[in-house]
Amino acid sequence: MTAPNHGKRYQRFSVTDSLIKKELPKNPHIQKLRERLARNPNLTSAGVTGLIDGRFEQFGWAEWSDRAADAPILHFDGPLTLRPWTKLVLPRRQKPAEVSFYLVTAGLGEGKPFIQFTEHSPIPRILRLVAEFEFPSKKPAASPIKLRIDFRPSAHLGGAARVPAEAAEGKGKVTVSIADSKNGHVAPATFDVLVVDKLKNEASEPAGRDMERRDLLNTKIKFAGIDDPEKVFSEALKMLEKPGKLTFMVNEQAFQQDKAPAVLKTRIAERLPLAKREELLSTALRRILERIPAESGATYLIRDDHIEITTQRAARAELRIPVDRPFPTLIYEEFENEPCADALRIVSTRGEVSLAVDRQVEQRAKDVCLTARLHNVPAETAVRLLVDMAGLGLARLDNVFYVTTREKAARIERDSMHR
Repeated sequence: MTAPNHGKRYQRFSVTDSLIKKELPKNPHIQKLRERLARNPNLTSAGVTGLIDGRFEQFGWAEWSDRAADAPILHFDGPLTLRPWTKLVLPRRQKPAEVSFYLVTAGLGEGKPFIQFTEHSPIPRILRLVAEFEFPSKKPAASPIKLRIDFRPSAHLGGAARVPAEAAEGKGKVTVSIADSKNGHVAPATFDVLVVDKLKNEASEPAGRDMERRDLLNTKIKFAGIDDPEKVFSEALKMLEKPGKLTFMVNEQAFQQDKAPAVLKTRIAERLPLAKREELLSTALRRILERIPAESGATYLIRDDHIEITTQRAARAELRIPVDRPFPTLIYEEFENEPCADALRIVSTRGEVSLAVDRQVEQRAKDVCLTARLHNVPAETAVRLLVDMAGLGLARLDNVFYVTTREKAARIERDSMHR
């Protein structure tokens, strides 16, 4: 891990360690990782967080190496470039697709280690992304169709991209850069773009099931409580399962690493009975998880076909949540042309976030419709993203998020820094 000085302050560095999942995607780029995992089932990865000049938070990820000579290198405050959040697939016959990128410093070593800015850093919000596309043409032997998009500044560096009608299906490319990037501070990068007729909804069935599980977690139940001191964790989970609809899977490896090796045999009411209540199923689950003696704490993540019970340490590493922040409430929502005001209301309610909307922007929040897929996203991040997508500003006043104009939000943030 390296960080040049240049008169800057580097502080609050922390390292987390988490097991790499056995269920790796079928991707030729991670074949070596798959082979290493076969040799060592307890292979772990490291997440590193650091703060630069008290303002710019960066997060890095790397695989632990077997030998010191092969150790990966993470370069904090190094040369910047851009990477896409997801594979770039754009449809010809549907509404514009969202493309988004993030700032990154590439590291050295196996597994492509990297450092990126977190959503709490102010840098991405002042940058303007420029994307220069080249699409294949429908006309034989014709030159590629070129399209330049200057996206407005936003936290997620990107926006909607529409494929021209005269473009054909096939492989294109995009070169992304930051407008007015002085002295090449952010290096341009080029990526492949796949143009398809329509986006195949290959995950439509599981996506429907995962949203059904989300809804089940948010339904009220009459939880019978647990007063039997011999009842163990595995039996407690069965009390919450809905046959054929809600299945729990426990990440035992994560708990073993978190000093809770026999997690399924944990006696839930050994010291104190768990009271009977009428409550949300998710609340009952959280009350049970509070009884698990994991070093970092236990939590759950909604997956395509089950609810994963895991440790907060493992969830932090996967979701890139800095270790110096309290573990957040996670949001699992999908919005399709939803008014911003309604989306914010849902996120603030389910994420237990206090939110106030300035009357000056109240109508705009109702008029602007958003499309977003927020799966296992910290509630605060979800609020910031939705507000930014609507072209509004957000200021934090103690524990309240205030939605207002960008100018007023910037003024409030400046005033709070000088208090």
